[in-house]
Amino acid sequence: MGLTPREVDALTLPEMLAMLEGFRRFHGGEEETPAPSLDAFLTALAEHRNAERERAPG
Repeated sequence: MGLTPREVDALTLPEMLAMLEGFRRFHGGEEETPAPSLDAFLTALAEHRNAERERAPG
């Protein structure tokens, strides 16, 4: 983002958040997406666990 580590360390939290928001918007970031429903989350979690089991050796 064009800042040195020392400049980043010197930023206040509101300055850092404003900078990150500007960076996100400049690079085409969309608005935050809503959290998934509980059903969608549990489905994705089950799919992840199944994929992990398939990859596990043994």
